Amino acid sequence: MMDQAVAAGCTADEAEDRAIEQVRQLGGELLGDWAQEQQSGSLARAREQHPQSIKHIKKK
Repeated sequence: MMDQAVAAGCTADEAEDRAIEQVRQLGGELLGDWAQEQQSGSLARAREQHPQSIKHIKKK
């Protein structure tokens, strides 16, 4: 990736900035997916433990 950026005319600093941004995006996506799975699991466990509970949904 760095070699491609340098070959495209970027400086080493610009290539590094691009790589850092891509790593940040990947990390954000991974954390978002993880958080969504955790939330789904928590919701399922809560519904199992308290089947009589009422489902609350945010109004738009």
